[in-house]
Amino acid sequence: GQRFLKGSGLDHGGNLNNGLFVIIGASAALSPTPGMMGYGAAKAASHHYLQSYGPSASEENGSTSVGVLPLMLDTPANRAMLGGDGNDDDRYSKM
Repeated sequence: GQRFLKGSGLDHGGNLNNGLFVIIGASAALSPTPGMMGYGAAKAASHHYLQSYGPSASEENGSTSVGVLPLMLDTPANRAMLGGDGNDDDRYSKM
């Protein structure tokens, strides 16, 4: 990771200076996820990390932290879960 991020605002200690930190959460993890406990735990951890890291990073080194919480991604599995074939169903155009 460090090699890939070289020149992106990381100092030698791995700290981000005046950079942008983006993490993907999920709105599903804002409430219990009994059928997807591992997924919910991972996304809840990303929310917690952002809430903990974001304010301190801004104060300490001028970095901006952003969390993205999609409601649903357009994937074949999610289309199958919604039902229909996706061709004439406008639910898919709203994802």
